[in-house]
Amino acid sequence: MRAVLNKNPKATPAEVEAGLAGNICRCGTYEQMRHAIEALCKGKGG
Repeated sequence: MRAVLNKNPKATPAEVEAGLAGNICRCGTYEQMRHAIEALCKGKGG
């Protein structure tokens, strides 16, 4: 996630997810990861 946002600090959640393709498992935490990506893209991630 950090590498994607370093390359494009204004990335949308969809762009971050595309950049992570193949790197996120589809386990039980996947939805939590989506919420974290959205929060970071909105500037709430610190």
